[in-house]
Amino acid sequence: MYTSYNQFHISKKIRDLCNFNRGLFASSGNVVFANMKNVREFQVLINNVFESRGQENAKLSAGQLNAMGLIDEILHYVCMLYRRDKVATFMTDLLNQLYKEYKKEEIDNLLLDFMKEFPPVEVYQEKCTALDYLEREALDPGTGNIRSNREQTLEELILLHLANENPAFQPFMIMFSDEELAKNKLYSKTWATIQKYAKTQPVFGPFNHDLITLLREPVAFAPDSLRGQLEYLQKYWDSFLGDWLRRILQGLDTISEEEKAAWHGFGGGDLPDMVPYSFENLMNEYERFSADSEWMPNVILMAKTVLVWLDQLTKEYGYPINRLDQIPDRELDKLRDEGFIIEEVSMDKKLLEAIYPTYMCISCAEATSNNSNLTGIPFGNRIEGSSVNDIMMNTRTEGFSELIKRRFVLGSYILQRENQEK
Repeated sequence: MYTSYNQFHISKKIRDLCNFNRGLFASSGNVVFANMKNVREFQVLINNVFESRGQENAKLSAGQLNAMGLIDEILHYVCMLYRRDKVATFMTDLLNQLYKEYKKEEIDNLLLDFMKEFPPVEVYQEKCTALDYLEREALDPGTGNIRSNREQTLEELILLHLANENPAFQPFMIMFSDEELAKNKLYSKTWATIQKYAKTQPVFGPFNHDLITLLREPVAFAPDSLRGQLEYLQKYWDSFLGDWLRRILQGLDTISEEEKAAWHGFGGGDLPDMVPYSFENLMNEYERFSADSEWMPNVILMAKTVLVWLDQLTKEYGYPINRLDQIPDRELDKLRDEGFIIEEVSMDKKLLEAIYPTYMCISCAEATSNNSNLTGIPFGNRIEGSSVNDIMMNTRTEGFSELIKRRFVLGSYILQRENQEK
């Protein structure tokens, strides 16, 4: 018995251009983003395509690519939950409804057109024809039920519509644009039928929406932001995402790291103009900080005890509780009953914003000052040159990593007298 998979679709054209390794694909022909290693392999291959086209500015970051794939996987997971917990025959009944409004032959042709653009691995490798693939049935591991490949392909078609509607997915349209498929008039007509049919079925999710509206919720919340969509899933879909919450947090962390201010390295030869760090991106935070209050000097933080408590709560409730704002209300009520005074407070925004740039300035200046004797002249490794300055430059160029060079350049900038007041 075959196993039915749904994950992340990508066009045949791009697969041909990138010469993807088969290991990146599930049996359905979708890319598998099981971990960041797979994401980065995919990133290199797809960015090579952009580079070959001279589209340097279109290159994709691993964090954004991972976030997009994660959203797609979660939407498939929610479709599975809907079939498992609400309407087991949803896709079967939807197919029959489409057959009723249109001819079965026309619907099959639409699915075949979809597979022409986004073929499963077996079809792509010519191990079977697209029609043979549609005729098969497979085990859906999420529900434990058998479903036809027609149903699986129909679900992929639905997710393709949603992906192309998502403004935050626009930078990735090279991978799953439906422009070619839209030439089939049934593509848009059936989409209207699908949405209309979904509204007649049982509701699902935290706000009791029909399935299609539920799948659109993250986009409605943050149409232009993958980070915002992940944050929505974390906040509002936490009750049924389970282990997916861990991957969402990892995805958000990756995006945060990529968005931090960074000093990019450079190659040999003449040094480029040195522009100081810009920390403007750190200002883009939600206004949820209170002003300095008189309680602050009197606070005693028992960090280790709190971390132990959060770990205990995580085990008790069965989902990650890593921050104080994630603690369930009933746990806070227990503390109040025991005589604790609980107030929601926060640090001053300007103080929080100053922590990271202050750390970078101090640490880089200290590193530059403390290692100024590493010249290659009095001791240590030496790379010869025609003058003292050449010896120092050659030794440091050869001996320091790119990270250390960036820190020393920033530290030198900070230590210059004319920059002290900036």
